Amino acid sequence: MTAPELAAHPQGKLFESAQAALFDLRDGAKIAVGGFGLVGNPEALIEAVA
Repeated sequence: MTAPELAAHPQGKLFESAQAALFDLRDGAKIAVGGFGLVGNPEALIEAVA
């Protein structure tokens, strides 16, 4: 991503749903998520990506 693209998508944004968070995800994109073991694992996001 270029600097203007990054500025247009601020970090730490909350979304209504996993689908809303992934609306502009492109093939080959990499995403990083936080979590600890199975607690805090973003299951809805993983299912939406799959």
